[in-house]
Amino acid sequence: CVTMLEALKNYPSICDEECINKALHGMKISPSKIEALLGKKPQRIIINNDEMLIAIYDFDDSIYGYRAVRVWN
Repeated sequence: CVTMLEALKNYPSICDEECINKALHGMKISPSKIEALLGKKPQRIIINNDEMLIAIYDFDDSIYGYRAVRVWN
């Protein structure tokens, strides 16, 4: 049995209180925040909280930010 986080392990994963809160409310995450945490701006990121998948986010040029693709509450 493979967990969702294991299945998504090739994507950068973030466990940050501000990002978790934004994800739980479906809010945009700024590229500067992601770059500060990861040192880069990948196309897709995973938000997790203590090894529990919270959301998948993709970078969206039209809003110049990360937009939620899927959020689990």
